[in-house]
Amino acid sequence: MVALESACYSSGVRFGMLGWLGAAVIATAASGCGGKQLVREGVFELTFGLEPSVWSGTSEALGTNVHRITADGSSELHLELDGPVDAFPMGRGVPAAFEVDIGDGETDPVARTRSLELDPVAFIGSRLPLFLGRTGTFARPGELNDEHGRHPPVAVIARRFLLAAGASNGDELRLDFYDLARWDTVPNPPVVTCASPPCTYGSVAAVGPDENLVLLIGGDAATWLDLDQLVSGPATLPSGLTSFSAVDGGRTISGPDGVRYVVGPTRQGDATDAVLRISPDGELAALITAAPRRQAAAAWIDGRGLVIAGGTSTGPGAEILTQGTEVFDALPFAPDATTGAALAVLDARTVLRVGGKTEAGASAPSVTLDLTCNADCQPTARGDPLDLDRVMVFETAAGTLLATGVLDSGETRAFRFSPDGPRTAIDLREPRAGAASLLLPTGHVALVGGETAAGPVLSLELFTP
Repeated sequence: MVALESACYSSGVRFGMLGWLGAAVIATAASGCGGKQLVREGVFELTFGLEPSVWSGTSEALGTNVHRITADGSSELHLELDGPVDAFPMGRGVPAAFEVDIGDGETDPVARTRSLELDPVAFIGSRLPLFLGRTGTFARPGELNDEHGRHPPVAVIARRFLLAAGASNGDELRLDFYDLARWDTVPNPPVVTCASPPCTYGSVAAVGPDENLVLLIGGDAATWLDLDQLVSGPATLPSGLTSFSAVDGGRTISGPDGVRYVVGPTRQGDATDAVLRISPDGELAALITAAPRRQAAAAWIDGRGLVIAGGTSTGPGAEILTQGTEVFDALPFAPDATTGAALAVLDARTVLRVGGKTEAGASAPSVTLDLTCNADCQPTARGDPLDLDRVMVFETAAGTLLATGVLDSGETRAFRFSPDGPRTAIDLREPRAGAASLLLPTGHVALVGGETAAGPVLSLELFTP
């Protein structure tokens, strides 16, 4: 393993990145515990990043409701405040996420945010920023440190950090970590040194109890990065996988109990039948699909398994890796050469395929697939076609989806819709080509990277449901 550049902070203490953050919380909590000290409870300060205040041009009659969401999903009203608010106290209850809605109480909120789950005791006497954006729009909380270019690999680390891994500089990969608790980049992130440049990666996956083990896959090699110890080293090719290049560029799908799947058939480029399964302890295993595919759609369905659809003109139109098994089973759908689509899970038996291109290059129809069908299965038309390629789709509220992808020009676009309803285009704050997207633990959908005619874009954009 190779030692990485560590992060140094004003405390003068040297820690691994995740270790330092954990220690910082412990130190803050300790400062407010013991004896009979009188301490003030922690405070959230609402911030608006690179955008105007959400209060600009709104009526002072709007109010602010703050709810506490505990780990079991229950919600309780924490505060009800009138007029413009720029801060509010956390209180001293049990660990919870804080959800903030700004509105008149009769219509949908005009602005909303949700914090990560935290223990208020750990922030006694502290002030913590909380980014607030207008609902139904994108907003920019800030910028990354580096230029990550088009379609960078991205991931969520430790249910707290957005990781971007597209900034290559010859024989080095510069990582960016955006902290969703502090709403800022992490200073002095680790740098990964590559044995053979160019140092570029197409896929990233994070595993472990704290998602502190990161696997970066690029070309015919893969690199492990331990964010606790700040060391990196080569990953060993598992039996049954001829090369890591067979899954390079594949999307990472989260399975149950912390398992990750890097699905080679979803990648751009040549067809492949390779899927890499990564267990929470870092064990790698190769799985083989029923048919080689390219730019296929994939999704995990709880209680059912990993579904892959499209991307082949000769093999079955869809297949499934049933939860708890090692073999993909073909589903009785006719071959489907659709590329660049995405799958939205509608229920335990049905997925919606949206976006992408037909074999002739036209926009593919939106269809549902019944995964319980046993013979001569046919997709069912559902809603209008979505004129996007390289699509990602996210459920942002019950029955409401957000799809991101690219136009034929390469420009990144986003549409909000219900399965049977019209598509509403959502404008980006900074139009760009080739942005990556992912769902954050705060409930936002993030756009990362991309380029304009003037060069790479640094700002993050978050969609607030």
